[in-house]
Amino acid sequence: MREKWRKFSAAFLCLLMFSTPLTSSRLLAMVFQQPKVFIDSFTSKIQVEGNEFDALYSSEITEYPNGTKDIHLSITVENISEQFQKIRMNLTKSVTPSEIQNLKTNNPAQISSSACLQNCIVGTGNPYGLREETWDGLYALVAPGSDQYWIKYSHDNNLWRYYPILENLTNLDLHWEMKGTQKIHSHIGRQTLQDWIAGNITDEEAMRRIIGTRDLIISILGGAAISIFSYLYLSSLEGLIIGIVASIIISLILWFLSLLGVSKTAWLINTVEAEMGDGFCWAWGFRTTYFDAYCPDVGWLDYLNEYSAKWASEILSKYHRLQLLCYEAREFKMTWGVDRDESPQTYTAELFYDMMVPAGIFADYGSLSK
Repeated sequence: MREKWRKFSAAFLCLLMFSTPLTSSRLLAMVFQQPKVFIDSFTSKIQVEGNEFDALYSSEITEYPNGTKDIHLSITVENISEQFQKIRMNLTKSVTPSEIQNLKTNNPAQISSSACLQNCIVGTGNPYGLREETWDGLYALVAPGSDQYWIKYSHDNNLWRYYPILENLTNLDLHWEMKGTQKIHSHIGRQTLQDWIAGNITDEEAMRRIIGTRDLIISILGGAAISIFSYLYLSSLEGLIIGIVASIIISLILWFLSLLGVSKTAWLINTVEAEMGDGFCWAWGFRTTYFDAYCPDVGWLDYLNEYSAKWASEILSKYHRLQLLCYEAREFKMTWGVDRDESPQTYTAELFYDMMVPAGIFADYGSLSK
């Protein structure tokens, strides 16, 4: 029996000896294949309308062995005003090595913007034999265009359909937005984009012009926009809040690009700028992912019995204006220029604000104590 045990032990040890290097190499390979996670945070300042605010920046970047990166960035601005306490915005995007390379690659113009302008024929219709497609319910020019007219990337048809430049070249400098089936289509005026590239305007001013249009900023802010735009006591905050949101969004974008080794100028020229020197971006998927509100005016109802609380809250809701302290989380997606059909950047906006509710709005609800 002991001899059999010895033979078994020798065979087992021999197997273990031969298998250990292979097992170790596999374990070592598994270790090297594990994603790397980098977490960082720091504070900085943002300036909007002459006001300076402290901003907290935080990031979490996961790098995978295949070169893909999951990037999550967050910027928080607090102490904005008594009525609008805090805004936190987050950017999330997964980027592959090919996407990173595309952002870094220069896209030389086959026909310069100035040449396109000189070749424009004032009139209507399609003088260049260009191809159109229906994209998100609107007409778009299809890249790369034709022998007579180069289209850098597919975008809304602003040649002869929407604010047509063939009828009036000054339309090229207009900021406009249109609603498609699912997306908000935004045109970036040529003068704004060229000034931005040249550094003649700040990043915040450029982004304010882009998102400051009514539909887009309301879609970003959700219920907070109702507070800002609908109630007189908050109307003075409109420009400040739009400026802060614009500043945070562009800061997130430029921070994201810097992590990939892409400069702002390269991104504006290679990705955003179209063949005529203007640009386009698209935003969609606006939704509230979470909403909560607390009414400090009726906190004392908790100390009353059920009958008294119901009676008192009904009186309050019918005849008294109430203050709500609100927390709202919004989400939307966005793409720019050349990346129109690529995976979007996903943004979340967390908003902490006050809302004044007019008397009677809860009358049908019956009781605030429910």
